[in-house]
Amino acid sequence: YMGTSESQENMSHASDNSAQLCDGANSNKQVHQLRSLLMDLIQARVTELHVRTHLNNLVELFRCSTEQDKRLLLQIMGGEDFGVDAGQMQTAILHYQQSQAVEAKVRAEDALRAALHSKRALILQRFNLIPEGVRFLVDLRAELHRFQEMDAASGLPSNDSFLAMENELRSLFATWFDAGYLSLRQITWDSPAALVERITQLESVHEVRSWRDIKNRINSLNSHRVCYAYFHDRLQNEPLIFVEVALMPAVIENVKAILDDPTQHDPNTATAAMFYSINNAQPGLRGISFGNLLIKQVVEELSARYSKLQTFATISPIPTFLKWLESHLNRFAQSQSAQQDVSLAAPVNDLFQIYADYLKNSTRKSPDAAIDSKVKSLIQFLRSDWTGSNLVSALKKPLLCLVTQYLIRAKTDKGFPLDSVARFHLSNGAVLARIYWLGDTSSRRMYQSAGLMVSYEYITSEIPQNRQAFAMEKRVVTSTTVAASLRGYGNGDSRPVVARL
Repeated sequence: YMGTSESQENMSHASDNSAQLCDGANSNKQVHQLRSLLMDLIQARVTELHVRTHLNNLVELFRCSTEQDKRLLLQIMGGEDFGVDAGQMQTAILHYQQSQAVEAKVRAEDALRAALHSKRALILQRFNLIPEGVRFLVDLRAELHRFQEMDAASGLPSNDSFLAMENELRSLFATWFDAGYLSLRQITWDSPAALVERITQLESVHEVRSWRDIKNRINSLNSHRVCYAYFHDRLQNEPLIFVEVALMPAVIENVKAILDDPTQHDPNTATAAMFYSINNAQPGLRGISFGNLLIKQVVEELSARYSKLQTFATISPIPTFLKWLESHLNRFAQSQSAQQDVSLAAPVNDLFQIYADYLKNSTRKSPDAAIDSKVKSLIQFLRSDWTGSNLVSALKKPLLCLVTQYLIRAKTDKGFPLDSVARFHLSNGAVLARIYWLGDTSSRRMYQSAGLMVSYEYITSEIPQNRQAFAMEKRVVTSTTVAASLRGYGNGDSRPVVARL
């Protein structure tokens, strides 16, 4: 280790570097100073105090930096200077391959493991030494994602340094945020005021409209509306993910029955636990899976407390249904091959005909003859508040069929459901159980999905096999009720739908 005077001199130098960077230096000088700070962190002959000082300087530097400087720091940390030493790695691989005796093989394996450990990984791990270190890295990854998204939106190619940083941080967080380090807590009105306010700010599924609204959702330990969250001890009172649940006498088909009903139901007589809002609270932890753990643990917690609960289901949004439908209708109307898909032709034709008939008898302006104008006009209508019109019953059959097609058959390039909410719940072992007609008629849900909502049910005895079927076979497990929506037009579609309920 360094002597005291040498260590103090280096710490003073590091602080000067940080101050100069925040004051704004020229680009070449910034690069040199950043590399110097980072390289000092991986030297063998440094004290822990020295490392802590450097880390705090880096945190200060990043938080006072401009957008350009933040990019620079991420690019330098993700660059080759802080990656794996290729020569050392190749040597370690060769020694491992040539080792014969067990003891030599073990030593060679240790050397290979060390060679595969990048300088950047060592720097990132050392942030655990300072109180704000984990918080900083979570924020750092959020910034990294933002820069990646900005570049993608601008048509720029992937940044290799950003990819290296993302891989390293994702791997590190998968360990640091393992289930063993998380604690489940119920949030109530008696929780710290700052935490209640934070939950209010982070709620993204159903906006909190007032203090009375949030109080109704988290009132007390024995309320029929409850909220649970995962916490990590290095992020203090910052929730990682939280879920809001309503304990109801029966399965609920409309979210207003949860949010707007002033009745206080007795949770001890509840038979259905309705998960109506799930929120990832940390953008920097995107892709680190907590959801399956949270739902599983909350189901266990509620089952232990309330013996009459039989059904654990969600009432979930379908956020991109109308966006998909608009794109699909344009392709369908313009492509002869699309019209040969009999599973879609009937509901699509019905939808157009119902809207055409409506326009004949209304003051609404008819679109011009162009196909894209007709589609745009129809989608605009579906996004409006048409629930008081005489079309409610007529639109039900084609829209239920089309939203079922979307949830089951619309896929990403990798073959998983296009709908992000569906991917989340199905990957956690849920069943696509019910589709709710006009389950949420708020302006936001009308715009997204014409008011349609969906329920994913967690049947505890089937969760493991459902998760495996989805992960290995990309299979969407549905109820007989949902399957019936596809058969409503009698089109004889032979593609398999797995029925469970």
